[in-house]
Amino acid sequence: MKRIAMSAAVLGAVSCAAQAQSTVTIYGIVDSSIRYSTNENAAGGSKVQLAGGPLSGSRIGFKGTEDLGGGLAALFSLETGFGTDTGALQQQPTSGTRLFGRESLVGLQGDFGKVTLGRQYAVIHDMVVSYDVYALSNVTQTIGFQGGNYTMGARLDNSVRYAGTYKGVTATVGYSAGEVAGDIHNGESRAVSLAYDDGPLHVGGAWQVLNNSTTYFSSAISANSKQTAWSLGGTYTVGPVKWYLGYINNKLDIADYQNSSYSAGFKWNISGPWSLWNAVYFDRLKHAGTSGNRLTIAPTALYAFSKRTDVYLTVDYTKLTDAWKTLGSSSGTLFGNRLGVTTGIRHQF
Repeated sequence: MKRIAMSAAVLGAVSCAAQAQSTVTIYGIVDSSIRYSTNENAAGGSKVQLAGGPLSGSRIGFKGTEDLGGGLAALFSLETGFGTDTGALQQQPTSGTRLFGRESLVGLQGDFGKVTLGRQYAVIHDMVVSYDVYALSNVTQTIGFQGGNYTMGARLDNSVRYAGTYKGVTATVGYSAGEVAGDIHNGESRAVSLAYDDGPLHVGGAWQVLNNSTTYFSSAISANSKQTAWSLGGTYTVGPVKWYLGYINNKLDIADYQNSSYSAGFKWNISGPWSLWNAVYFDRLKHAGTSGNRLTIAPTALYAFSKRTDVYLTVDYTKLTDAWKTLGSSSGTLFGNRLGVTTGIRHQF
């Protein structure tokens, strides 16, 4: 991480001149891989592709703080995502473009907590990330179908968030405006989360609702629906192994989709540069009087050349039944059971 530090004294002959301390950090991740996978079309065809950012979405960002005195500080975060396979910007809207699609916010923090405004991660997304082995990265969205489908699209525009921590307990509330004239509830989102951290233990949960949701697993749904999701989970570290456990309940009322998703896994620092990750996802789908299951297992072996550069190999298998088969094919994301092998390199700066 390259840090650019800047400090300036207030100009003028003021006897009690204050000195503001500012820090700006430029950072990024470049993650690219080669992937082979089966059942990538209705005919059951396989595919080889260069996949950008499977473990960590490739990005470049700018973060900064300014000491305003009295324990108060200003902060900002601007982060853009891109695909290493084409160089194209990611996190783009259906029309127009976003320069900072991953995050774009400004705020204040102090003893009272932190308040931020702008395009931000959904409150429930941040919580689920904290107890998902792959942190809801592109790996889980590709092979585990988790990610933004259950967390209001992962990020929300026009958001205001507050977070405060007291004796290990962190409470967060969030609100996102739909900005529809004449209907203030159209497209709005409300959320709350609570987490507790004590040494090796982390537990937490979140609830979030999004009005007038229009998509589900990359497919347009028949009617605008209220999406309601809640989640519980945690992690616990024992020696070189960190254990993960999580649950997500997601429902779209009018479109009549309901998912109960369970996940479990671990990260094991085996020895020296070697690490092993593994996650298992089980999802029960109910829709229009039908039901089906999705089971995914995804182990990953990693070798770190340094603190900033590693290589990895992931083998994943996903099995679908009944309603999940229908959803997979209709959304164009999976045409039957799938085996995948991914190998890549990741560099952080």
